Amino acid sequence: MGNLLHSIYGRRLGTDNNGYVTSKVGFAPELQALSSASTGTQIVAGGITTIATSSAQTFILANPAEGVLKKIVLTSTTASTVTIRLSTDGPTFVTTAGSSMEAWALANGGDHFDLVGVSTSLWAVTGTNSTAVPTT
Repeated sequence: MGNLLHSIYGRRLGTDNNGYVTSKVGFAPELQALSSASTGTQIVAGGITTIATSSAQTFILANPAEGVLKKIVLTSTTASTVTIRLSTDGPTFVTTAGSSMEAWALANGGDHFDLVGVSTSLWAVTGTNSTAVPTT
């Protein structure tokens, strides 16, 4: 990890020689646990979101920020298809299937996909399991 340059009044959190924020013990990403697609509740744009539901629902994913990592995991083992959709007229997903994907379907417990914000209007899918699929 190189040298740790101290900041925040000498605490052991700071930047390394390349300017990256770092810590001797690592970082814990934001964790969001959802069980229903309530009106006004969006999947946050960073961190890890777990979804535990046994009914088919559509969740709205917030717009990305450039460089932000996101992981979405379906934790229910008895789930119907859960759809992750982007906000109306919002960003799209870019995948090996093309850049016109507007939604992602998770149908089995353990289904997941990993994203990185390419811009404020585009999420890039960087990883997934075989049963999580893009949809329109």
